[in-house]
Amino acid sequence: MRRAFLAVLILAACRHGAYYEQSRVPKDCGQPRVVCIDPATLAPSPDPIHLQYGTWGHFFLASGSDELTIESNVLDNKDHSDGHAWGHVPKDAKPGTYKYSIIDTTTGRRNDPTIIIDP
Repeated sequence: MRRAFLAVLILAACRHGAYYEQSRVPKDCGQPRVVCIDPATLAPSPDPIHLQYGTWGHFFLASGSDELTIESNVLDNKDHSDGHAWGHVPKDAKPGTYKYSIIDTTTGRRNDPTIIIDP
């Protein structure tokens, strides 16, 4: 009985962590902190994206089934699932302009647009 209860607790903790919560954000290109990426050119919209301390940025391929990932020195807790990638702006990030990389891992193509961290 104790083992079953422990297994349930572990599964519940895994399903409700940051990865699970961020992976379930819907693709809604009209929302703040959401970037939609043209799969043909890897051009993001909006460009640049404005993020604030403690917020999550979400990056979606507008269509297709390619795998997307992002790289950035200013974002932490980065992860991805299919055509959706995300990253968190830490509370100690310095305001300013930074580059980030959009990488279509299916084709190997990349683009390096801009993130602006607002106070």
